[in-house]
Amino acid sequence: MFNHEPEGYPCPFCRILNSETEKKAEVLFETNSVFVCMPIHHKPASGPSLLIIPKQHVENIYDMDDSLLAELISLGKKMALAVKAAWKADGITLIQNNEPAGSQDVWHFHLHIKCRREGDNFWKAPMQRTAQALRKEWIDSFRRFMTGQSTPPVEDEA
Repeated sequence: MFNHEPEGYPCPFCRILNSETEKKAEVLFETNSVFVCMPIHHKPASGPSLLIIPKQHVENIYDMDDSLLAELISLGKKMALAVKAAWKADGITLIQNNEPAGSQDVWHFHLHIKCRREGDNFWKAPMQRTAQALRKEWIDSFRRFMTGQSTPPVEDEA
């Protein structure tokens, strides 16, 4: 409907799904229709966050099938509760961007589940690329939390 994806766009989310190596490393949870991974950037005062992404390549909310959107939002609630518990978040922010004017810069629908801390200055704080070791630690600890093996660390060492 309102599409901005360039011709031949190399979708990073489709690449993850189509590579067994990347899928094994990146996917934290999945159903038949959607998957969850951790973005490569974060806001240090807020901590880690997750992305919920449909496996079907859909550019934006306008093109999303209603039943898929309902499944994605339902999983969003479950992951918001998991993030709140896992990282002892003071709150959760869900963000979903559409079109360039709406700050969309990846042309595959995704829902952000942002961990929030009291006084984190979230809307003004800059994003930073998460150090690879810290990102791996967060991914591993979230997987352990989801399987009931431990509680992830809260501190951001970057």
